[in-house]
Amino acid sequence: MGSAFHLIGGAGRSAHFLEAAALWDDDVFYVSYVSDPSPVPVTKKDRDDDLFNECAVEIFLRAGNGYYEIEVNPLGVVLDLYFPNVEEEDWREMAKYDVPGLQWIVKSMDDRGRWCTQIAIPWAGVPEVSRAEYEGNPCVFGNFARSQTLPDGSYDLTTWSPAEKAFCELDKMGCIILSS
Repeated sequence: MGSAFHLIGGAGRSAHFLEAAALWDDDVFYVSYVSDPSPVPVTKKDRDDDLFNECAVEIFLRAGNGYYEIEVNPLGVVLDLYFPNVEEEDWREMAKYDVPGLQWIVKSMDDRGRWCTQIAIPWAGVPEVSRAEYEGNPCVFGNFARSQTLPDGSYDLTTWSPAEKAFCELDKMGCIILSS
């Protein structure tokens, strides 16, 4: 993935740096992000808070007719959700699902305020993840993203896959190739 991110809807590139990488083994899907600091204060300190309303890096994994969503903010707080159907609208209800065995850490990176998030997602904790094959390699469908509120109240929504309106658009999720 590297830094091949753009604003949702293809509206150019974000002014905020974001880079992502992923690794996997038979038991765990590992995701790492490096991100610019938030231009607004980050105050959410409780698990399953609405992190997307301030600043968070996010991973979406397609699961049948729905998806898993895992967000981490610069303070190391996590929001993990499971939407069994993309039509579900009550995110607070979906946040009652905690990915079993999920691990994460946030570290400061440099004097520019960049921060690094590393997430370990056990495959057993996301059992419905949609798998396929792409050119002979196994893959899962997903999206890597960052939601960022700006000082003027608007949003900078940075996405890896070609999402048009929301990071969770199932038909727009990219194929994350699981090759060695």
